Amino acid sequence: MPYLTILRHAKSSWDYAGLDDHSRPLNSRGQRDAPRVGHAIQNACEQHGIPTPSLALVSTATRAQETAELVLPAITAGIRVDSQRDLYLASTRTMMNAIAQADENAHHVMTVAHNPGSHELACTIAKSGGIDTFPTCCAVILALDIEAWGLLDEDQGDILEQIRPRFL
Repeated sequence: MPYLTILRHAKSSWDYAGLDDHSRPLNSRGQRDAPRVGHAIQNACEQHGIPTPSLALVSTATRAQETAELVLPAITAGIRVDSQRDLYLASTRTMMNAIAQADENAHHVMTVAHNPGSHELACTIAKSGGIDTFPTCCAVILALDIEAWGLLDEDQGDILEQIRPRFL
């Protein structure tokens, strides 16, 4: 059974008026929250007896890249990062297509991207659909009822864990 963690990037800064949206960095809260969420993902994987992510599909936006740089070391070493421009402000369908092309040897894939796509993706894949909000640096871990990433579709995931930084 494959597993999917959907992570929205951590809180970004609006302090740099000259930067385009793609280039905005994390603010101090985002820098503080990201490692804590990484540790919570690691702990959740251990508690559920599932593998930690081995592949991270990451938006090329600065805030998503910085989030991945702070979250992934807190989970485990050796996570392969695949930075994808298409994940910047991606639709649910675009995100599902990126996941569907994941390496079949990856038993747990993580996305690090943006809203509304990340929230919509989680609601689309989750059987229960019970994810009301998806704040910055929020993560949801799903167990998927599929045999291969290429078969990913709607209503195929059971929510194992929802992680929100303010509850850590």
